[in-house]
Amino acid sequence: MLDTEITIKSETINHYTIVLGSNPHPYPGIDHLSPFLQPVLPSYFHPSLFSIPSDDEIKQCMFSLNSDKAQGPDGFNAFFYKKAWPIIGQDVTRAIKQFFINGELLKEVNTSYIALAPKISNPTNLSDFRPISYCFTLYKCFSHVFLGWIQTCVSTAFFSILINGELCGHLRSIKGLRQGDPLSPFLFTIIMQGFSSIVGKFITEMSFKHHWRYKELGLSYLIFADDLMLFSHASLPSVQTLKSAIDMFYSLSDLQVNQSKSQVFLSGVSSQLESDILGLLGIEKGLLPVRYLGVPLITKMLRADDCKTLVDRITSRIAHWTNKLILLEDSSSLE
Repeated sequence: MLDTEITIKSETINHYTIVLGSNPHPYPGIDHLSPFLQPVLPSYFHPSLFSIPSDDEIKQCMFSLNSDKAQGPDGFNAFFYKKAWPIIGQDVTRAIKQFFINGELLKEVNTSYIALAPKISNPTNLSDFRPISYCFTLYKCFSHVFLGWIQTCVSTAFFSILINGELCGHLRSIKGLRQGDPLSPFLFTIIMQGFSSIVGKFITEMSFKHHWRYKELGLSYLIFADDLMLFSHASLPSVQTLKSAIDMFYSLSDLQVNQSKSQVFLSGVSSQLESDILGLLGIEKGLLPVRYLGVPLITKMLRADDCKTLVDRITSRIAHWTNKLILLEDSSSLE
């Protein structure tokens, strides 16, 4: 039990030091990766990935940023840069071009603040919080205009954590993606494309039988943002094939299944087979019907009761926003 502000800060810093700053997964080498890589860009496009952007490209990227996004650690959001572009535009352009020339990114630019947003109503440990990164607007512009120096942006980032409105720690990150970084969705998509290739190769070359409902479609998985659903026939060889694909993905990417947030859904199997599958995966059994965002995934038409959980969540969010607006209005009237 952490009951003082000092112990809370210390434990939080230690946790994210391990998550962000521990040794990265060893690079497996191109020989291990090549069977799962499928080049999609013609070779004549490759030089453009490393070319220095023009002044117009940098300006277009800056002006494409959402003006209403939260400001970075320096207190300036994209709205400021757009309005002040006639004054600071040349300096911003020069700074971004310099990065493409020497491949170095100032620590001050690649520093982010982490805000911890609770995932549940009553969080009790750090895994119950979602870390949201507040990046410098200048860094966001960097990540919009480049595809080459990805490793520099990922491995030279620094973080400070916001705890009760106070900045704590200064952590070096050498791996992982930042939620709030405009580059992260693109990198995650590339990574999951690799996962798709691994699963496709394993189910083709190993013993695998599709779930009977998805046999004609050849469907073995669905990806929704950072949520993953895997489908197979309820047999040990098929489940083992999917587990082998997941293990291979982990060995190449250092991304692994969060077993505490995962469930296995089974139907029409013996108690012995159920026990064997659960033991193989090390994941608890879920109760049917499968629910996603609180809504059951069923083939028949949804009823109002089926969507009650989702409606309650949305209503709660709206009420929270309304209360915040009322508080803001009250404080402004008091001034």
